[in-house]
Amino acid sequence: MKINILYIFIIFFYITSSCAGFNPREYDPRLSIKSNKSKLSLEKMKDISWLLKRVKDVNNFIKENPLDRDARVVRIYLLQLLTFYTPNPAYKLRYLEIGMKYLKDDLKYFPDEKGIKFTIISFFSQTFLFKGRVYFLNKARYISEGLEKLIKNDLGCCNGYAVFFLGRYYFKLPSFPISIGNVNKSKQYLEIALKHNPHLITVYLALADTLYGMGKKHEALSLLEKAKKITPITWFELVEYDIYYKGIDIQENWMKDDSWDKIKDVFKEVQHSEE
Repeated sequence: MKINILYIFIIFFYITSSCAGFNPREYDPRLSIKSNKSKLSLEKMKDISWLLKRVKDVNNFIKENPLDRDARVVRIYLLQLLTFYTPNPAYKLRYLEIGMKYLKDDLKYFPDEKGIKFTIISFFSQTFLFKGRVYFLNKARYISEGLEKLIKNDLGCCNGYAVFFLGRYYFKLPSFPISIGNVNKSKQYLEIALKHNPHLITVYLALADTLYGMGKKHEALSLLEKAKKITPITWFELVEYDIYYKGIDIQENWMKDDSWDKIKDVFKEVQHSEE
């Protein structure tokens, strides 16, 4: 009898210990980069094998704790990092598809969560971009309408990112991602995004694009000077900063000699500079 009890205890310990030592809150992108509770670092987040192991850890944790909202935030963020830092396009697409699967599962548990709905739109957008611009344009209205619903009663939704996406979509760029081509709306939405999150480097780059596209070169260059003084606060903002900060010089150099135009996209230019 004693042997049986001991055996059962060992089995129970083995089953629960797989995620007992994993705390998803230590990997939360909303934590301050100065927080001593965080186990994140740029060096680790660029390590694909480290990211894959953390995804496995958080998956095991969610199986045991399906109603843990923070764990689900961490899981999708780790997938986002994989799409950011994986150089192979095929793997990027694969991680986006896996992310969509996770997000649909998240929505079953938290059907009113705006952050989940926004991330679905984000992953949906990026997935269709892999399939080509023409194919993506067929989904343009669906995506923009979804974003407009999200910000209808909450302009700062999703850390200011929902309204940033809208502002970016309304700027007519053939490469990203839909060509609605209303620079006035683009400016309006991007200024709202900047107000709600002045620490996102991507907002500065996008708004500078729009301003220059409106013929406001001086304002665009002035905004880029402000962008150089940005200090990221959270891990989420730091990753954006790490990837796109170099875009400031790229934009500035092209704009100063008036060789920047609507065909160019600073986010694409940054990617090309890394190849």
